[in-house]
Amino acid sequence: MKQVFYMVLCVCFFNIASGQKLTTPPPKKIPADLSIVSITFENATITKQPSIIPGPNGTQPANKPVTSPNPAVKCTVVIRNDYSDSYYVVLAVSFPPDATILSRPVSSSIPERQGSFPQVTMNFGHMTAGQTASAEFVFTPSKYKNAVMANIISSPMDEVTGNNSKSALFKN
Repeated sequence: MKQVFYMVLCVCFFNIASGQKLTTPPPKKIPADLSIVSITFENATITKQPSIIPGPNGTQPANKPVTSPNPAVKCTVVIRNDYSDSYYVVLAVSFPPDATILSRPVSSSIPERQGSFPQVTMNFGHMTAGQTASAEFVFTPSKYKNAVMANIISSPMDEVTGNNSKSALFKN
């Protein structure tokens, strides 16, 4: 037992004398984990502003907004980034085939249509650890199923991909 103790003591003394530090390795950095927290829906009314044409004598008629009988759906997608920072975070949302996207975030774009499903992509850029963000879209409902699918990607790649996609069905 004494020999083992002296051997350990000699190794430690040698490391210290030679300038080597006895340090523990740095903790392994936990990669980011992006996830789609939720996709929610609610009915949205569309208010149209009629064009105002002056009367024959030049008077302005009253401005009376008209609520459209055509329904609309407001869709909110909530995303979250856990553990460490993510860069180049991009959210892609696919809508039903015959849906028309009425409103979307300013920082989003509608790529050229690939197939029959309209899609919106939104660049969130850099998301810090623990950050939550959301995007809202308004679209006309489909005469078929109102399924919406969201997918999120980032750099560096998310190692836990099981929570990077989510789909939801709006039932009117």
